[in-house]
Amino acid sequence: MADQEDECEVGYRRPPKHSQFKPGQSGNPTGRPKTKTFEDEVMDALEGQVIVNENGRRRAISKRRAGAIQLVNRYASGDLRAAKMVLEIARAQEARHQGASDEPSALSPEDRMVLEVMLDQIRRASGQPNPEEESDG
Repeated sequence: MADQEDECEVGYRRPPKHSQFKPGQSGNPTGRPKTKTFEDEVMDALEGQVIVNENGRRRAISKRRAGAIQLVNRYASGDLRAAKMVLEIARAQEARHQGASDEPSALSPEDRMVLEVMLDQIRRASGQPNPEEESDG
């Protein structure tokens, strides 16, 4: 009779038999939830959609694309910080493409002149000396 009482007794460190884990059964079958890094959260946020009005029409585009459009628009309006960022991105992109093909990029003389003027403006704004002026002296 004492054995039956011991088996049925429920209390501190003696859970009911029906609620105990069965042998070979995990206490957390789904496991710990995966955590996301800050970079993962940023990338997820960039892939989110935003509604924009273009030419009087509403359109859904990714936040990444909306940011790129705004950056290029600031660059086109003469913002030097935006110009520096756009030119760095363009250089990196060209370097990636030149790695695939060793052909030099085909820029017209007018395009080269515009880029040189813009780079000169960026250098002056950031206080960097012009490398062409240093090599002359």
